[in-house]
Amino acid sequence: GGHESVMAALPFKLPEVEDNPTGWGPQGEPSVFAGIPYQPFSKSDKLGKVASEFTGATNFRRDRYGNAYGGGDAFSYHHDDDSSFQLVDTSRVKQGFKSTKRWRNKRYVRTDPMRGVQQLSFNKNRERDRQRLERKLKKKWGQTAQRRFDRQVLKNLDSSVDVKPNWELLEDIEFSKLAKLKMPVEKPVDFKKVGFVRYVDRAQDRITAKTEVALHKDWNSNWEPYAVTASEDPILKRMDAAGKASVFATDDVLSTLMCASRSFYSWDVLVTKQDDKLWFDKREDGVIDYITVDETAFQPPNEDGDSHNAPLNLAREATFVDHAFRMQSLSSGKKKLMKTENPFAEEKDTPVAYRYRTWDLQGVKLACRTTHDAAMTNKEQQDEYVSVKSFMEWNPQGNANLNWRSGLTQQRGAVLASQLKDNAFKLGRWVTSAKLASNTSMRVGYVSRVNPADNRRHSILNVDTFRTDKFAEQINLNINNGWAVVRSLIGLFMKQEDGQYIIVKDPGRASIKVYRLPEEGVAADLGAEDESEQMTRISTGILSGSATI
Repeated sequence: GGHESVMAALPFKLPEVEDNPTGWGPQGEPSVFAGIPYQPFSKSDKLGKVASEFTGATNFRRDRYGNAYGGGDAFSYHHDDDSSFQLVDTSRVKQGFKSTKRWRNKRYVRTDPMRGVQQLSFNKNRERDRQRLERKLKKKWGQTAQRRFDRQVLKNLDSSVDVKPNWELLEDIEFSKLAKLKMPVEKPVDFKKVGFVRYVDRAQDRITAKTEVALHKDWNSNWEPYAVTASEDPILKRMDAAGKASVFATDDVLSTLMCASRSFYSWDVLVTKQDDKLWFDKREDGVIDYITVDETAFQPPNEDGDSHNAPLNLAREATFVDHAFRMQSLSSGKKKLMKTENPFAEEKDTPVAYRYRTWDLQGVKLACRTTHDAAMTNKEQQDEYVSVKSFMEWNPQGNANLNWRSGLTQQRGAVLASQLKDNAFKLGRWVTSAKLASNTSMRVGYVSRVNPADNRRHSILNVDTFRTDKFAEQINLNINNGWAVVRSLIGLFMKQEDGQYIIVKDPGRASIKVYRLPEEGVAADLGAEDESEQMTRISTGILSGSATI
């Protein structure tokens, strides 16, 4: 009885049995699994399939975790509407180029005195090396800053002549305008050759810095260059009377005008117009008579007063050295005579020849006195005329520590390159004068002080010979530009009334100014000066100061 009561308390209900007349098993989808995706699998499938990273596995994974029923996409995600979907990029965005002060101003970075200190190797002497390098860099960049300051100060130069308030300014011509001019000129016509020349001493070609030769003449402060201006030349006056030309000048004045855009110091040229004729003259003992030293250098000479390294004293010393070197470069043997004697009594016995020539400048005839310094026999055993000039080293440590006594042996090209840069105006005048005279070669000597502190004794360290045309190309000299500058100035003065004018290189600016002088001329303004005042006036064309304009 007890067992029956227990069975009655436990109800028993048979599950729903589906009848499948076409086969066996249930038909349709059971209600409890409605909406749940189903992927058929076999009991023999390995459980590693569950940990598979993606269904499109490599062949290795497919072989290892194979499915008896093949692949399926029951659990693949399908998204039909992408309008509300937005992908968020979580990768780091690279910043674009951003200019900084360090990038914009590399010069500021390079001029850091401490640059390179961190690059020293950390050895037992690193502190000593660091201090040594720090002192070296501070000295280097300190000198650079000082040179920049000195160059800025030197821009305030005085005029070579005191410009008076009653001088009328006609033109202010910038060098940038002159550089664009160009005018081809035909070959000149010779009028007369005077004087005589000696042949160069070829033994000087063997001089080296190790076998330097003393300059025979010592510097004399009373020595003055001798050069007659155009209006006092008797042969140019004879050409004027014969109607050979309407414009007259000498090669030193003409070369100055043709190379004006290369100049830095102030200079001046007097111009006289009378009866439609022009005379280009230099003032007596003017700046043009002297050879400047390192005029276009990054740091030109800037000592003041009576120092022998003051710009004026250096110019006078270099002019004397140039003359003494030319005399010493000539042989004592035969000489080449011109048809006519030298008309200047002071140069009767001086070995120098002058060639008077005329050029046709677009209908205007120009007469000029050119100079032959020496003669030389070429490889074809023919005589040719030579210009003899010299560079002067006054400060062995002033040119990037390039001492000529060692540099001419090891870095000869660097020494010449430094001179081309530091003396661009002087070299331009030399080459232009050589081309005006048709001197086919230029003989250039390197002369240095025996002692940098002594400006009286000098030594010849080396001698070079250049073909004039090749040298002109090397210094980028365009003779056609020079002729165009001269022709434009002639046209300017031809439009003016008869009288006296002056061309002045503006101190501190890359331009030249043309003034009309009062009737008494510039001689009246300078006539009251004594010799010392006159020399002071000359120095103002080279020394810094302020001009009265």
